[in-house]
Amino acid sequence: MSLHPLEDFLVTCSTDRSWALHDIRTSACLVQKFDHSSEAGFECVSFHPDGLILGTGTGDAGIHIWDIKTQQNVATFEGHKGKVVDLAFSENGYYMATVASDSQVKLWDLRKLKNFQSLSLAEEGVDYSISKIAFDYSGTYLALAGTDLRVFLTKTLSPVNTYTGHSALVTDVQFGPDASFISTSSLDRSLKFWSS
Repeated sequence: MSLHPLEDFLVTCSTDRSWALHDIRTSACLVQKFDHSSEAGFECVSFHPDGLILGTGTGDAGIHIWDIKTQQNVATFEGHKGKVVDLAFSENGYYMATVASDSQVKLWDLRKLKNFQSLSLAEEGVDYSISKIAFDYSGTYLALAGTDLRVFLTKTLSPVNTYTGHSALVTDVQFGPDASFISTSSLDRSLKFWSS
């Protein structure tokens, strides 16, 4: 689920192979778009910061960009080997980050429609689960929630810090204003705030 930048709409997705646009005030479903090209359906969805397009990740490793007005697939990205569990757009709208069950993090340039950086967490020899990814507002940092919380420099995917205070899977991550702190939630039933 993702909230539109104008905060009037939200989008949901489902493994029934559809995404749907909803009006928050009336609770009406304005559009439901089915995509039968994906056998496994959608795992994640996010609005682009301009509010005109959205991205979806599928259970069969596909990433699609959709024009909201026409409900047409305008770009497709391939490269993951497992289901795409989350995607995020940088605030300036130039970049998209994706994470998948193959323990891969990929950065995509939306202007050139290509992958420009990848990081495999499986190469570290550890079974690493990934659940969420987020850019800070400036796009300088990228946070990855999963087995632990990891922060990277966006352009190079160089590690900045690892936070290990949760005792179970980290399920969500968000940056505070100016990346002054990071908040996380976890299956350990806790919410934590980390100084960055």
